[in-house]
Amino acid sequence: MDTRALSVRPYFVPEKGAMAERLGGRFIKGRGAQSGVTAVLLAYVLIAPVTIAVGLVVFHVMAHGSVGTVERSFSRWLEMRRTNVWNHWTYAATYVGSSVPVAVIAVVITIWLVIRHWGRQAFLLLFGLVVELAVFLTANYTVRRPRPSIRHVGATPSTYGFPSGHEAAAVVLYGGLAVIVCVATKHLWPRLLVWLFAVAMIVSIGISRIYRGDHYLTDVIAGFLVGVASLVAAIFVTRVTTETALRATHRAAALQDQAPSELESH
Repeated sequence: MDTRALSVRPYFVPEKGAMAERLGGRFIKGRGAQSGVTAVLLAYVLIAPVTIAVGLVVFHVMAHGSVGTVERSFSRWLEMRRTNVWNHWTYAATYVGSSVPVAVIAVVITIWLVIRHWGRQAFLLLFGLVVELAVFLTANYTVRRPRPSIRHVGATPSTYGFPSGHEAAAVVLYGGLAVIVCVATKHLWPRLLVWLFAVAMIVSIGISRIYRGDHYLTDVIAGFLVGVASLVAAIFVTRVTTETALRATHRAAALQDQAPSELESH
């Protein structure tokens, strides 16, 4: 298939026989929305139960053993070293990982990609954030792990501690931005710089959540893993919708080619 004529980045074209190609091929009549929703639901069904199972083990088993002792000690160690400078710094890090800034940044990047003719591939970040949010809410209200019993810096969210939604969203947003840049350019320096930026943001947000007393270390690690899984899911969803678009376009072209020949035969 000529992906260049359709403004399709080769990275998002699924390999022959891959699950994304097979799923995308089921919607050959151009039902891109259906293929995207189906792929998102499939990702959610795969990620959410695993996250819940891990959360229950962490909360009911690991938290009462050596892991729990270590992470409680780490939280108290950070609590005793709080300063005004670090309080302001962690506030900024926490803010850029919160819902509104993440949503605004993702929408701005998506609009820019649409303007740049990325087609359905422009929705990579939104796909990832939808999966991440659905998994986070399901696991959070199922596991119901309390937040650390130390003094909190600033307001405490109304949700539970496991997993860290800030960390998961940061991985999807800034990791997804790195993926987009790597797809858009073959130059080494932009790729290297965007990955360094993404890692710095992800680590900063994760540390800030522990420092401010909102999460245990295992909550942040779980959030990181949920974010990685959601980003991988977003790439999968994007490949499914890309396959659907490619097949629909070529099917329409084939029908147009058939029309003149049928007229000539009459």
